[in-house]
Amino acid sequence: MELAFRNLTLDDKKIFDKYSPHLHEPYGCEYCFPLIFIETIYDKTQICDVGDMAFIRTEWSGRRIFFPPLLKDTALLPLAIDIIEQACIHEGKPIEIRMVPEAMGKLINTEKYLVTENRSLADYIYKAEDLIHLAGKAFHSKRNFITRFHKEYSNHEFREYDEATDRGNIMKLLEKWETNTTHEKWATENKLIERALLFYRELDLKIAVLYVGVTLVAFSVNYIGNSDTAYTFFEKADTDYVGVYQTINQHTAEMFFTNTRLVNRQCDMNVEGLRKAKLSYHPFAILNKYKVQHKPDCDTN
Repeated sequence: MELAFRNLTLDDKKIFDKYSPHLHEPYGCEYCFPLIFIETIYDKTQICDVGDMAFIRTEWSGRRIFFPPLLKDTALLPLAIDIIEQACIHEGKPIEIRMVPEAMGKLINTEKYLVTENRSLADYIYKAEDLIHLAGKAFHSKRNFITRFHKEYSNHEFREYDEATDRGNIMKLLEKWETNTTHEKWATENKLIERALLFYRELDLKIAVLYVGVTLVAFSVNYIGNSDTAYTFFEKADTDYVGVYQTINQHTAEMFFTNTRLVNRQCDMNVEGLRKAKLSYHPFAILNKYKVQHKPDCDTN
């Protein structure tokens, strides 16, 4: 089967919606259309829907990378993998499928394909009620930080995003964050945030902002899926303000996630501090991700 790929557009959300009833729970970021659309900052993400399955691919550092296929039935997975492989052979590219969720990874033929875990891309899944209430001994320190923030910055304001008022202030916060970070991917992440702000209405993103006086000290960008899983795409704060991350996290959950069951806060990118922070919120599950490649000793013809 020859795949007729085209560039991903906003209208392709309906393709993801078509397949969403057939996905495993909890839902990984690889199936979240708004996030994938935001990440098309270089216009290299393409899609092809053939009816019972759909394929998404992109380019990164000169490599052709496929997302896990969207399927109406998991029984179609062997055929879908074969179609991806043939498409790669046709283009003279090695097969490489990333962000494959654990449930799908277990169904792939390991005699033919090399399936390796990528811990840095594992999604952290939380119970929404835990993030909202921070109940119990496990979250005692989180509650203390929020209480301290409220006491020290009594003139704070938390609310939904207003583009006219807040966009420029978010960019100022990002500029400050850049000067203080050693995170090597900050430039790419900032481009993603800018794209999220550009299309937030079309993608129905939920953005929260936190001010102390007239200074924006934190913001978060979120999406409520049409399943019972919500997503936090970005969360940035000025750490000069004690308790600011704990406060933006809890207030966002209380504002947006009261009618959802789970919250996907994405991966830790193998950043030690980020991993520690995500684990400190006691995830309900860590959704492991895998990379699929062809074994070098297998014939691809």
